[in-house]
Amino acid sequence: MAAPYPDRGVSGLRQGGLAERQDRHRPELATSRADSAFCDAGINRASSLTQRLTGDHTFSRLHPAFGFTVTPTDALTFYADYNEAGRAPTVIELGCSNPDQPCGLPNDFASDPDLKPVVPRTIEAGVRGNLPDQRLIWSADVFHTLNSNDIQFIATGTSQGYFANVGSTRRQGLDLALGGKAAGLSWHLAYSFVDATYQSSLAIAFR
Repeated sequence: MAAPYPDRGVSGLRQGGLAERQDRHRPELATSRADSAFCDAGINRASSLTQRLTGDHTFSRLHPAFGFTVTPTDALTFYADYNEAGRAPTVIELGCSNPDQPCGLPNDFASDPDLKPVVPRTIEAGVRGNLPDQRLIWSADVFHTLNSNDIQFIATGTSQGYFANVGSTRRQGLDLALGGKAAGLSWHLAYSFVDATYQSSLAIAFR
């Protein structure tokens, strides 16, 4: 994770910021689907039904963000930020979201109901520092992201299923980094830990 604002190298510096972004996404679908009729014996009849499939979805949302940095000395910086983002459902997710009409991925679509966009909300805080001449550089931060309306594929058989909003998922963890310069060489070590869990009850299984 990166700091929201750069270190200007001025001791005692405090910076803050507020930003807002608006995303508007409009996926469209225009295709056809052929359904064949089968007799009781399982023999494919010549007759088939071709269904015209269309879709026009609009997703619009404001994404606020704000953060600040504090630099008590030239070699130490604290920072924190909060931001929201969004991911509109893809065409394949929108075209395969009806539990009563499961589809075989990735080449089958149906005229299905809307899905809600995924909205991640992230809080992050950290600290970074360095010694003179970049002999040692280090950083550490923690983050917490909660996704609302996350989208998951629900299987209804061995080769069919549908996409659905399944509630909330959480990703949280920490990033650690250590590096420096010595004898004309630069070195860098990094470690990341992510704990990803479902926060809502759901069933991902065959019917």
